[in-house]
Amino acid sequence: MKQGSIVSGLGADLRGAWRQHVAHPANALTIVGILACAIGLNTALYSMVHAVLMQPLPFAGEDRVVFVWNTQGSESFAAMAPARALDLREQGPFTSSALIGHISMTITGRGPAERWFGASVSSSFFDVLQAKTAIGRTFGSAEPNRDVVVISHRLWVDQFHGRPGVVGESLVMNGRARIIVGVMPADFYWPSITAEASAENPPLFWTCAPLPDVPERPVVFDEDITKNRHMGFLRFVARITPGLSADAAKSQLSSLATNLAAQYPQTDGGHGFNMVSARQQFFGQVERPLLFVLLASVLVVVAACVNVGNLMLVRLAGRRREFAVRSALGAGRWRVVRQLFAEAAVLAVVGGALGVMSAAATLRVLIAVTPASVGRLDHLSINSAVLFVSIGATALTGVVLGVLSAVAVQKESTADDLRTAGVGDTGWRRLRAALVSVEVAMAVALVAGAMLCSQSLRRLQRVDVGFDTARLLTFDVMLTGDRAEYQAKQLDFFEGFLARVRALPGVQHAAGAVTLPIGGDDFGAAVYVEGRPQPAPGAERKVGFQIVGASWFDTLGMRVMNGRDFLSSDTRQSTGVVIINHALAALEWPRDNPVGRQLRMGSGADAPLLTVVGVVSDIRHMGPGSAARPEIYLPYSQFSLPMMAVAVRTAGDPMTLVEAIRAAGASVDATQPISGVSTMDAHLKRSYSRARFLAILTGLFGALALALAAVGIYGVTSFAVAQRTRELGVRTALGASPLRLIRGVMSESLTPVVTGAILGLALAVSAGSAIRSLLFDVSPLAVSSYATAAAILFAAALAASALPARRAAHIDPVKALRDA
Repeated sequence: MKQGSIVSGLGADLRGAWRQHVAHPANALTIVGILACAIGLNTALYSMVHAVLMQPLPFAGEDRVVFVWNTQGSESFAAMAPARALDLREQGPFTSSALIGHISMTITGRGPAERWFGASVSSSFFDVLQAKTAIGRTFGSAEPNRDVVVISHRLWVDQFHGRPGVVGESLVMNGRARIIVGVMPADFYWPSITAEASAENPPLFWTCAPLPDVPERPVVFDEDITKNRHMGFLRFVARITPGLSADAAKSQLSSLATNLAAQYPQTDGGHGFNMVSARQQFFGQVERPLLFVLLASVLVVVAACVNVGNLMLVRLAGRRREFAVRSALGAGRWRVVRQLFAEAAVLAVVGGALGVMSAAATLRVLIAVTPASVGRLDHLSINSAVLFVSIGATALTGVVLGVLSAVAVQKESTADDLRTAGVGDTGWRRLRAALVSVEVAMAVALVAGAMLCSQSLRRLQRVDVGFDTARLLTFDVMLTGDRAEYQAKQLDFFEGFLARVRALPGVQHAAGAVTLPIGGDDFGAAVYVEGRPQPAPGAERKVGFQIVGASWFDTLGMRVMNGRDFLSSDTRQSTGVVIINHALAALEWPRDNPVGRQLRMGSGADAPLLTVVGVVSDIRHMGPGSAARPEIYLPYSQFSLPMMAVAVRTAGDPMTLVEAIRAAGASVDATQPISGVSTMDAHLKRSYSRARFLAILTGLFGALALALAAVGIYGVTSFAVAQRTRELGVRTALGASPLRLIRGVMSESLTPVVTGAILGLALAVSAGSAIRSLLFDVSPLAVSSYATAAAILFAAALAASALPARRAAHIDPVKALRDA
């Protein structure tokens, strides 16, 4: 056939397909709407997964870049002490490495003092990553000037309005001038490096660590930092030696840990190293949830395609007489098949185009419900790679629908079509019933998953965190300059500041601690009971560690269950005291009164000796998803640091007091700003973000799959009733009651539903173990969730088949026989 004839024939097929759909708009619009919804949702989700998980990391040779953490007991992601990190740097299997410390600095000279979060890093940091700047330069391993800073693209745009001339400008940070030498590119993604890396509060700048190339410490001590083996505050990033496998590097790290434990048993005994890839460090905690929802969206697309296939079969069965006539008039089989492919292609292309156009709006909704900890969403868009996948999915959909239509038509003979057109065929009914079963199976599996995730979220939200989060304002203060150098000046500032805050109208309580529960950091300490055998190095009990000011327990609403609260007489000149929580008391003194007993914090005979003066109620410091842990509380008056997280209990909306509190701080010292203003309810809400994300998306997928199943059941049942009009009319004329006809139609309609529900429950159960880690206090085999999913599906199936069944019961036999 000539090329012109092919093009002409294709054009005729497409025009015929368009006329066919225009002539039957309800069926065509339903199919297009289903395809647009499914392809749009899947395109948006794939775009998110592609941006977060599939794009390369913003530095060269990412497969060789690793993070190394300290381990002790069950803790696998502990920060590293300086001396241990330097040993690892010198003796580890790496060509280059760098130390990272999280810092925040007060910025002055640009209007009111501000607090910026960043990182202090070894001079080799950017060399390890082989990362380049967008403007200017990075500092290198041989950086002669330590008073330099590299800023992020976000900070450059927000604070410096994207001025190219920013390089060379001076920035006063903690009272010290630093020169901006470079701006990182927009795609340089670097999250806050913790056990679960978070993009919620990424560093805005990187300062060059002072000599001896160890990042700045969070607190000031007079000791030689390079000899410190107990203060864990550093992160360690490195590039593995070329030619060395990850397994071989881990083996060398294990040997090094053993050697260090033998060399420094008091500090390094019982410790090991945990090496993870940069990709795992950045995205390990979000990979499983994102892939789970992407898989769920693929199931929705499968259900949509099955639904569309069923609707097309219903439409094709009604056109059997048309095909028979066309065949009798000389149209060959290939001509009919080609026409069907054209009709399927038109539906797929229109549905796919509408889906891609709707994906941008869907993407905005997805970003709104995605946890803030998920990174690389700032520049998320429907890019060429995503479009290619969407076009491929659309083309595949068209081919599958075309093949399904062609196979369905080819199975019929012309003579049979002419004799039986308008009469239901057993083979067709079985095929449509099988497709309904597949739809139902997808719907049951997705609804069951949605029920599990929803139940997990509800249980998480009902957890008692141990204190009252309502009307509780929180913020941070980090002292700089001479205010930070001496305890007397630290206490003077915070006591004066909190006194002014407590005097504000509407304030009921105000107190400070070194870190907040739920929204703060995780500090820990090793303790053992004085008078008992000293545990082996590394075998001390690890407990949560807090330093709190006066009225902290009253402000949070915690109970002093035994003994007393801290007193103003608890100073550095008096006996060291400690308050423990109920969990630690139950572990160490299950039958005795712990008040008056003594603990040592740390290891060795020179560890601080502390007297227990009280026991307080437990809280879930790490959030509702983590159990209450053993904890100790030290008085700020004895162990002050130049930092404090403040909690303010108010009578009304706490956010209305923010400006008054800022003014109170400025009245004490205008160079010490507050930062990180939030409410404790907001911190708590953020701790639910992953569970809420899963519940919302799986709920949406379950609802879509349920709607698709209901549409499919309704369409097939309605068509079956229409095809059997003559039969049902005869049965009515012979005396069949309406109830008997309804029962017969619904029985036939629900048979594939039962089969599909069984298959769906089996699918959900088999996938249960894969989502176990995503659930809180809910078994992935929870019978109630599966039973509820099946009940919802059956209710939808009954509703979908009830109207056609009612129509069958009211057929006029005379009219049915006359029109047959």
